[in-house]
Amino acid sequence: MQGHTGNQDQDKSAVTDAVSMKLRRYYATVMEEAIPDRFLDLLEQLDAADNEQRGKGVPKGAADDK
Repeated sequence: MQGHTGNQDQDKSAVTDAVSMKLRRYYATVMEEAIPDRFLDLLEQLDAADNEQRGKGVPKGAADDK
């Protein structure tokens, strides 16, 4: 059996490039979307809980060990 021919390598490279380009476009559109309010509320709750734990002198991440 012979290894990859130049044509096969070019085809594989073209497919990889096409997939890469489509993924980059998709990522760009996702980055432009607004973050849902419910998700922002959850992040605020997590920040508040984290700040509360730090205020009590609990090292960051120590509450996660429970």
